[in-house]
Amino acid sequence: MDSLAVVLVQAIQSNDVQLLDYCFENEDVNLIENTVKKLSDNRVLVLLDRIGERIDSGKKNNYNLFAWLSFVVKHHSSFLIKSPETASKIAPLIALLQKRTLAIDQLCRLKGKIDMVLDVESEVRRQKKGQKKLNVGQRPLVVYEEGNERTFERVTN
Repeated sequence: MDSLAVVLVQAIQSNDVQLLDYCFENEDVNLIENTVKKLSDNRVLVLLDRIGERIDSGKKNNYNLFAWLSFVVKHHSSFLIKSPETASKIAPLIALLQKRTLAIDQLCRLKGKIDMVLDVESEVRRQKKGQKKLNVGQRPLVVYEEGNERTFERVTN
C-alpha cells in the first residue's frame, strides 16, 4: 500500500476530518486512482459518505472529489452493485449533484439571453455606422418573450 492509501485508511478509521481533507486535496489523478484501487471494499461506503459530506460542505476546491468519486465507481462498481447499502449512500450524492447542476442550467439560459442582447446591440451599432439615422418604423431584429424561452425568433425582411 502506498502512503496516501495508508493515510486515507487511517483517516476513515479515525474519522479524522483534517486527514481526509489532506487526502482529498491531492491533485495527482494517477495517485488518486491508485489509492482508490487499493482501498478495501468495506471502506468504500464510508469513503462515499465522506465525499458527500465534503461536497455538501460548500468548501472551495471540491473538484478533486469528483475524481475520487469517479474512481470509486470505476474500481469498486461490482461491490457497489452487490451492496444493499449503496442506494442509501449514493442517493444523497445524486440529489446533491442534481441540485448543483440545476444552477448551471439556469446560468446557461441567462448567458444565452445576454448573448442575444449583445448580438442585437452589435447589429444596431453596425447599422448605425452604415446609416446615420435609424428608421423608427423598422422591424425589430429579434422578438423575445420573457418566461417562454422557445418564443423568440429572428425577424427577416
